[in-house]
Amino acid sequence: GELASPEGATQQEWRRFHRGAAVDPRSKEARHFLKQLAQSGAKVDGLELDEAFADLRRVRVAAGEIVMTAGSPSGFVYIPTAPGLRVQPTGGYPAVELSPWVPVGTTGVIRRAERNGDVTAELELELLVIPGDRYVRTWFRPYAAAELVSMLERLHGP
Repeated sequence: GELASPEGATQQEWRRFHRGAAVDPRSKEARHFLKQLAQSGAKVDGLELDEAFADLRRVRVAAGEIVMTAGSPSGFVYIPTAPGLRVQPTGGYPAVELSPWVPVGTTGVIRRAERNGDVTAELELELLVIPGDRYVRTWFRPYAAAELVSMLERLHGP
């Protein structure tokens, strides 16, 4: 498949991406990923699987590994599959643990802006890594207002 080209991504991020393992879009593993993402609020219904998984890589990061640094270009989106990532935002905000299955780095990729915080793996864990261009073209699927209302009604009643 075509490899999305995140302009200006750091060499460290490119090396991490290239050491990752591809995920077969028809595999049990891919179905598990999609189920977890849906449970975390991602809109995955109707996703074109071959496109979505064409450039996605599964990568293990070590405890202490710096995933992204504030001020660096936004080239990739990361999805932690377990607890263990921590962000230290710029601007004096407190550090925060990041939730599993919630994409990290989306704002910078969508806006083509520099990273606005340092993200570090506090524990060894696995990340899904998606080039920014692929994420925007395939994975970024915001909910319409009516869809959000419908979801909330199902969760909490009318």
